[in-house]
Amino acid sequence: MITNLFVYGTLRRNAQRDAVQQAAHEKLARHSRWLGTATVDGKLYPLGEFFVLVYPERERVPGEVYAVDPAQWRPVIEYLDDYEGSDYRRDVVQAQLDHGEMISAWAYLLNRAS
Repeated sequence: MITNLFVYGTLRRNAQRDAVQQAAHEKLARHSRWLGTATVDGKLYPLGEFFVLVYPERERVPGEVYAVDPAQWRPVIEYLDDYEGSDYRRDVVQAQLDHGEMISAWAYLLNRAS
């Protein structure tokens, strides 16, 4: 079971956030281990005041990867699914950590049905 999560927006460690976004980041950080910075083959597109990842694309999108505690996967991911909303869907991407290792990770992508 894949329990890694690639994040590229308000869930990153040093992102600017409001109180709701901070609560989501804290939920993720409390129940996971930060693996490091990474990139995926994708492109960010504006969606209102936020950006959404389209994967795969020819550009490289920077972000971070977290290894979520498998025992906490379900409550954490259900919380984050609600936080991200219907414009996003969760899917597996291939992320390259800064030291070169490629890993599978979930990421929130554009929900093309939106």
